[in-house]
Amino acid sequence: MISQDQVDEINNSLLLKYGRFEDKSRYRLTWSTTAFEKRYVEGTEYFGPIKLRDVKGIQEMPKYPRSKDRWILEILIPIPEGLKDELVGEGGLTYEPLFTFDKKGMYLDPNWMIVNLLAYLSTNPVLETISPEHELYKMDKNDYQKLMDILDNEMPDMAMKLKSGSAVSLGSKRFHLIN
Repeated sequence: MISQDQVDEINNSLLLKYGRFEDKSRYRLTWSTTAFEKRYVEGTEYFGPIKLRDVKGIQEMPKYPRSKDRWILEILIPIPEGLKDELVGEGGLTYEPLFTFDKKGMYLDPNWMIVNLLAYLSTNPVLETISPEHELYKMDKNDYQKLMDILDNEMPDMAMKLKSGSAVSLGSKRFHLIN
């Protein structure tokens, strides 16, 4: 199991390599059962069959109630239009899942090489033109091939999707991995 020091090191490396947006790291690695988010809720709160109260306001709730005990690589994005009435994020931004470290229902430890590759590909999956910003995200071809080999061994389904381009979607000016 990966230690908290290793997670802190990965998050620091993500910050150093991919920078900040609105004073927040563009990427972060988080534990699914300790991640919470604020949402605007309206309805009735129950404890079993007993009605407790009517609720209308902002509540903090588990972000990943269905993903128990998993590491999740998140990307900072503007709150999607369809969620602006429900999701509360500082400065109109929210962290959304980019990749869940889960191998067919089994726990999978993240490591810097895989996290870096996923962040890199979500930033630049296909580059038709080279921009000055791209220089920040360049990856050595040998490192890239080594990472793809690791993905082939650890997560062959994801590697195949990345190679075929089916695991990449384009939303506004941002690229996101989907799985």
